[in-house]
Amino acid sequence: MISSGRLLAFIATAFVVIVIPGPSVLFVVSPALASGRRVAMFSMLGNAAPQVSSGCDHRDIIMLFRSETCPCPSSSARRQTA
Repeated sequence: MISSGRLLAFIATAFVVIVIPGPSVLFVVSPALASGRRVAMFSMLGNAAPQVSSGCDHRDIIMLFRSETCPCPSSSARRQTA
């Protein structure tokens, strides 16, 4: 069993990590305070775009802009058949 001292140290460390905002939060909050909601929305979309497209390779992203449906969920099946 874990000792109470180690458990308290873990809880304190986890609390500090959760409370401190990361660079993504600061990237969105600083334009919001300086320029308003519209700029913050574009900052948020720009910050989230790589996370959304991380499952896609560059061909999928190019096809996304050429078609109306996202090919990303089927990209692994397409690669297996190719």
